[in-house]
Amino acid sequence: MNEDEYAVNGYGGRRHYLTFRTKNILHGNVNVTMEPDGTVSEIEADTEPLSGDNLMVRYRMVYGYFGEWDQKLWVQMAADLEKLEASSLEGKLLKAGRFPEESSVSIGREKAQELAIQAVGKRSVEINTCVLIHAEPHPVWKMRLLTDTPDDPVIELDAETGEVTATDIFKTDYTPTYVLYSLEKNWRKAELETFGVTEMAKREITYRFMDLWLDFPEPDFGNPDEYETAADGLTVWFTGRWAGMKDYLTEFDENG
Repeated sequence: MNEDEYAVNGYGGRRHYLTFRTKNILHGNVNVTMEPDGTVSEIEADTEPLSGDNLMVRYRMVYGYFGEWDQKLWVQMAADLEKLEASSLEGKLLKAGRFPEESSVSIGREKAQELAIQAVGKRSVEINTCVLIHAEPHPVWKMRLLTDTPDDPVIELDAETGEVTATDIFKTDYTPTYVLYSLEKNWRKAELETFGVTEMAKREITYRFMDLWLDFPEPDFGNPDEYETAADGLTVWFTGRWAGMKDYLTEFDENG
């Protein structure tokens, strides 16, 4: 391996682990496990050719977490995506996203963050993600704000008017990361096409009603001993089989 293309990190106790962190998006990571006597017991490597499905993973390896990216990196990645095929949900959403230059809008990153913090109305707020995405009639800034609650607000803000055009919440362990860098109208429709209406209903109910700060058992909709499931077009029912169990009804439109 060319030393200019990798950074080596080591950690571990009796067994030692080495990670060769790539500095080139054409390569994936290489992980080596060594026994106490120095014998190499395992080597793992991402050997897949570059595609629309792994491009963002490679970018994260090289440039760090996407929440810290400058808009120029999103523009660069979008240009690389144009030449690649994508079959995964994340890859398709990235290709549908389109990321304009910051200079193309009147409200820049810093001003957008100020407006988002004002909209949330909290003093102690940290911006976790901030990316400019093409939308109609104007591009929007998509931001996740870290607050003092388990549910962080995710905001879409018009990059010309400063208006908050959409809000959502980000729940750890429940919200997919692509929610942070793609438009809601894109990912909801893509989820419906990918997962189907019954799985979408499970996800939606869990996402909406499970409070992470309460010790509240998650309903097992897939367990026939607990719930009877029925679907009719874009409507799904989960009917509890035992006394005290909540029943759930979910209806979708064709866009998820």
